[in-house]
Amino acid sequence: MEKDSFLTGFVVGCIIPVLGYMVITGIFDMLISAGVMDGATGMGMSNRARTVYLLSICTVLIPFNLFNRKRWTDSMRGIIIPTLLYIGFWVYKYYGVLYLSQ
Repeated sequence: MEKDSFLTGFVVGCIIPVLGYMVITGIFDMLISAGVMDGATGMGMSNRARTVYLLSICTVLIPFNLFNRKRWTDSMRGIIIPTLLYIGFWVYKYYGVLYLSQ
């Protein structure tokens, strides 16, 4: 992947948040099984899922920063499209919780 292209960035932008989700949930499961953290139940489960999804979207900042250091502007543009789609889906899914709750 030594090529600055929109497609490279798009693929990275699609895959990294999914891998980040798997890593973050794995860490949470490991902490719960070790007894360091309590398992989420009820409303806490919803809050934890919302946070894990948001953190997994933020994992795309790592390759974005690497592409920025290499001055791969086309790859950076490719990362933006799937990231905005993930963010849009996250806001759509949790809109009621974020903006409509009193």
